[in-house]
Amino acid sequence: MVSEGSCTTEINSFEEYLRFIKNYYEKSGKELWYRGHWSNTWDLKPNLYRNAKMITGAKGEITRLRYSFVNFKNEFLKLKEEILNKHLFDISELNDFHIMFIAQHYGLLTPTLDWTTDPLVALFFALDGNAHEDEEFPVIYILKPGFSNEYSYLNYNDNSRITKPICIDDSDYLFNKLTDDLNNTPANHVPIAVFSELDFSHRICKQSGKFTLHGAVGPLNYEWNNITIENKKFVDEIKINVKAIEEIRKYLAALNINKQTIYRDISTPLDNICNHIKKQELEIFKNSIAEANKTFLPE
Repeated sequence: MVSEGSCTTEINSFEEYLRFIKNYYEKSGKELWYRGHWSNTWDLKPNLYRNAKMITGAKGEITRLRYSFVNFKNEFLKLKEEILNKHLFDISELNDFHIMFIAQHYGLLTPTLDWTTDPLVALFFALDGNAHEDEEFPVIYILKPGFSNEYSYLNYNDNSRITKPICIDDSDYLFNKLTDDLNNTPANHVPIAVFSELDFSHRICKQSGKFTLHGAVGPLNYEWNNITIENKKFVDEIKINVKAIEEIRKYLAALNINKQTIYRDISTPLDNICNHIKKQELEIFKNSIAEANKTFLPE
């Protein structure tokens, strides 16, 4: 949750937003990624982990911190089978990262968060909702992807730090290393910023999509985005004044930034397939938790 006091600034108009982004970018001098949330109460956490449960040992036993959550690899393999069996699109030239990016944009539970290099796209998502509860407000997150990678648990072969987002187009070998055990991955401490230079999805292209890959342990135990190193945060937050929402929406409409241009098709076969697989795996996960809980109930 983002508190009002932690926000870098409050935006009260479209012009003020553009001015702030311009000044922030010039001051930063580095690549920035943006993400919009309708509510400051939403965690900056991948959807895969939102129903996670801590794995505990016997009473008094010391165990490694781990979580149980929906089996991402099962979901992922089911999706690939559906894509191939139903000939939804050609994946012969895509690697598993590309397919995971598509899955994220079409609603599958994944260990990633999607970002954009376009601050207006982030603004659209921040304002894409209905009435707020008391003290709720829209938030724009600004990520420094190079800074995040610099302090992740990945290095180049010569042990030098990675200070830029990682292009995964020729790095399929990393996919299993980063996703086989999401309780024990280089992305546990802070997320790893990754992207593709290929144009293989309208949604990703239109939304100028980039991604952060997250391990389970970090997002579930501390708000990684609030970590400060060398007096710098990985993420800064902008509050949007709820009273300015309608006026700002008019500017976005005039610029043709709307659901149709962002998504092209609001509901597609791929949306439906991802939603079906997600529901299946959530049900399997919930049943497994219920069975596990039975073993701890007194007779």
